[in-house]
Amino acid sequence: MQIGLCESNKEYKLWKKAEILNQQKNKDEALKIYLELFENNQANYDYLKKINEILIEKQDYKLLIKCYDEYLENLLSINNKFEVEVKLLEIKIWDQDIEWINYLYVLIVQF
Repeated sequence: MQIGLCESNKEYKLWKKAEILNQQKNKDEALKIYLELFENNQANYDYLKKINEILIEKQDYKLLIKCYDEYLENLLSINNKFEVEVKLLEIKIWDQDIEWINYLYVLIVQF
């Protein structure tokens, strides 16, 4: 993440702390911080990507689906909408969510 993308100095410090924790393999603590940052800025794709990495490793697909849904609800630009929608479909399949086929149909119609 670039410094200019952070909204505040506090946000930047939290981001750096989470990065260090993540590099030290302290994934649970890093995840808590990434989730806190994401809660305050649900349109930030960098936060979502970090959450994605950790939750896929932990196979916590329910929480990850929730984060993707929140991101899509707060999406400011359509530049990466298709990419995010496809990633969410993939996660729903991994989670063996029975609704994934309906979600696929919606994506086909939408795009």
